[in-house]
Amino acid sequence: MPSTVCPETNTEPKDLNEDTPLHIAAAEGEDEMITLLLEAGASVDCRNARGRVPLHAAAEKGYSTCLRILLDKKISDVKALEPVEGEDGEGGAPPPPPADPVAEEVIPDADGEGAEGAEGDGEIFSQSRWREDVVIAPTVDWEGTTPLHLAARDGHIDCVKMLVDGPFPVEIKIPIDAPDMCKRTALHLAAQNGHLEVVTALLEGRADPTAADIEGVTPLHLAIASGFVELTELLIASGADVKAMDVNGQDVLHWAASEGVLDAVDSLLVKGS
Repeated sequence: MPSTVCPETNTEPKDLNEDTPLHIAAAEGEDEMITLLLEAGASVDCRNARGRVPLHAAAEKGYSTCLRILLDKKISDVKALEPVEGEDGEGGAPPPPPADPVAEEVIPDADGEGAEGAEGDGEIFSQSRWREDVVIAPTVDWEGTTPLHLAARDGHIDCVKMLVDGPFPVEIKIPIDAPDMCKRTALHLAAQNGHLEVVTALLEGRADPTAADIEGVTPLHLAIASGFVELTELLIASGADVKAMDVNGQDVLHWAASEGVLDAVDSLLVKGS
């Protein structure tokens, strides 16, 4: 089968957004094309100009079948990292990394500065195991956004459940409370957009309802400001802090009053906020 890799440059073809054909196929829900491209050697970890891999595209559009195919490919790549069997039948240690890999990917912090080592402010995602030319890239873009963020934001419950439930090898497991550059989690985005089923799935997966972003805003702030009363009550029942304050000293009642959300204010007053 012909390869997707250009022999002259040893890279995959990219458009002006640095999307590869696999990015495009994932964004269009073309599962058969994805399978064909992967069989031809397309990289599931190839990034575009935003630092996103094809998994991001499939999750953002809600194409669960495409997402499953891409995840299966990542799982098989992880298995390729397992120690190679030696001639004596015992597993040998993986070979050292290639001469010039990106062994650590630095995700910028809220100030736009990257982390350098343990004392940095950003988050470092390390690639710790190697075999041949297989490298498992962390599934975050340059702003720290994961496929779970995108699926949760847009209410794609099948994709959310797939990413939350797994099971996946630790190398590709997306932490359910993974923060983006602004320290917002998937639960923040689902709550902000009123996706009750997604919020339920995330909470069942032990997402933290008290998580605060860089401005001290919690999922409860976002849900109540948008008038999602049922979602607000679910968050409170799951342990969300009704007294949590943002950086301006405003709790969720302030937010509800500011937005004129009468039902939400009434619900909070009943609960004694």
